[in-house]
Amino acid sequence: KTIEELIQLLKYDISQNPIEENIQNMGSTRVGILIFERYYHRVRCNITATIVITEYENKQNVDVICSGCAMIFNYGANDEFARAVSNTFLCENFKVVENF
Repeated sequence: KTIEELIQLLKYDISQNPIEENIQNMGSTRVGILIFERYYHRVRCNITATIVITEYENKQNVDVICSGCAMIFNYGANDEFARAVSNTFLCENFKVVENF
């Protein structure tokens, strides 16, 4: 799938539009950057998911970083948001390496 198709899948699976979306062409490499934000009641703050999709020679790499809560313990909110994003790519047969 193209970066644009993966972005549409993410929007559908996460059920929201990103607060920032940018696709850049750099020679033979394309990079898509998305930032999603979701409020988690259990920690009373927003968690941000920054997603970078890099495409080079028809191969794609996706990096996901979730952060946000100023509390020492976020009660799994960051991990939950990261897994929601990861599930989209698992369904598309991506190899997912979790570092939660």
